[in-house]
Amino acid sequence: MLWYTHAVAGATAGALIFKDTNNLILTASICAASALLPDIDLPASKVGGNHKAVSKTINFIFGHRTITHSLMGFGLFVALFSLLVPQKYLEMIAIGYISHLATDMLNPAGIPLFWPVKKRFGIPLIKAGGILEHVLLVFCLVLIKTITG
Repeated sequence: MLWYTHAVAGATAGALIFKDTNNLILTASICAASALLPDIDLPASKVGGNHKAVSKTINFIFGHRTITHSLMGFGLFVALFSLLVPQKYLEMIAIGYISHLATDMLNPAGIPLFWPVKKRFGIPLIKAGGILEHVLLVFCLVLIKTITG
């Protein structure tokens, strides 16, 4: 998936799960930004490009779509952010992160959900940058509009 699809999918997940929040714009924004976190392992990604040293280190040690695209990586990120942000924001970060994993599972490459076990899991429906990715993007945007009125 491309970065903007991850961001919109994260915002959509946040809007669906936290629809009764007092500040849906803030909530959706945190979920959208957090949906980019798993790609910290790719220096050319949006988040990797903004944190080059961290991104290059993770990429050198693990490669792309390994630890950061797994339940272990999710747990490590949640543990790290639990030290840095209040609980209500931690939940939003977790939803954004999980939305990234869920959307990448729709890619033919799948993700190593139980890394370091190398087996990849997914339903190979959507090629990155393909027409179905754009259909998903539009669907998410329509869903956000429906939720927010």
